[in-house]
Amino acid sequence: MANTLLQVWILIATVTVFGPCTVAQPPSKPTNASQVLTKAMTYDFSQTSDLSDFEIQWGVDNIFVRDGMLQVVMDEFITAPTIVYSKEIPAGKIDVVMKAAAQSGVATALMLYETKGATVDAKDNSYPNDEIDIEIVGKDPFEVQTMFFRKGKRVAENIYSENKKLNVSTAEVFIHYGLELTNEYVKWYINHQEVRSYSSSPDKFPRDARFFRIGVWAGIGRESWAGPLDLTQGPFTAQIQSIMVTPYANGEASSSVPTGKTTASGDQVSTVQIESVPLYESLWNRLKSIVNANLGKLAESAKNFRPVQLV
Repeated sequence: MANTLLQVWILIATVTVFGPCTVAQPPSKPTNASQVLTKAMTYDFSQTSDLSDFEIQWGVDNIFVRDGMLQVVMDEFITAPTIVYSKEIPAGKIDVVMKAAAQSGVATALMLYETKGATVDAKDNSYPNDEIDIEIVGKDPFEVQTMFFRKGKRVAENIYSENKKLNVSTAEVFIHYGLELTNEYVKWYINHQEVRSYSSSPDKFPRDARFFRIGVWAGIGRESWAGPLDLTQGPFTAQIQSIMVTPYANGEASSSVPTGKTTASGDQVSTVQIESVPLYESLWNRLKSIVNANLGKLAESAKNFRPVQLV
C-alpha cells in the first residue's frame, strides 16, 4: 500500500511540477491601422476614471476605478476578472504600478497575448498563441514570476520561467512592473530594474504577443502552483495606480514615436531589493508543495478506505 501511494504522488508531481500555462485563442490580425497604438499613453487613475481605452472581458462589475486606483476584484462569483487594452502593441513597453491581490490560491497577472480573447480553438482544442507574463501568486507574495510561451508551448524549463525574490510583499506595497517587447528581445522589469532578458530565436521567441491584459484569477485545480484557495475569504483585489503604454515603431526600442506623459503623479512606489531564485530551488519548492498537497489528499482517502467484503 505504501509503495502504491508513493508511486501515485510521484506520478502527480511529475505531471504537474511545471506549473500552469494560460494562453489565448488563435490570432486575429488587425484589419486596419487604427487598431495599432501609435503614440505613448499614460493612465493615471488618481487623475482619471475613464476606461474607454480598455475592454473588460470578464467581470464588468468587478473592474472599476475607486480611491484613485484601478481595482480588479475577484470573488466567488467572478473568478477571473480581466481587462484588456483595446489597441495592439506589436512592439513597445508596458509599465504598471500595482499592488497584487493577497491570498493563497489567487494569481495576479500582467500579460502580453497574441489575441484579445482567451477561448479555446474549437477545431483542435488548442491555444497556439504567444504569451509573455509577469505573475504573482498569493501563496508567496514575496516572489515575482516571469515567463513566456511560444505558440502555446513552453520551451526548456530554464528558459521559459524565472522567479525573482523580493524583500517586500507584492500584496502590501506598490511596485513598478515592466514588460518590453521588440524584434530582438523580451525584457522584464521591477522598479525600472531589468531583471530578465531573452533574445530572439526563430522558433522560441514570442514575437506575436501584442495585446496587454491584467487579470486576477483563481488557481482552482492548480493548488501546487498557486496554493490552496478559500473563496469565502474574498473578495481579492489587485490595485493599479497607473498604466503607461509606449509603442515602438518598426519594432525597435530606439524608434521615435509621439510621446505622452511618462510618469504618473499619483504613483507611490516602494523601494525593493531583488534576488533571482535559482532554478533548482524554484523546482524543489514547487515539488514540495505538490507532495504536501497530495499527501493530505491521499491520507484522507486512506482514512476513509473501507475494504470490500466478498460474500
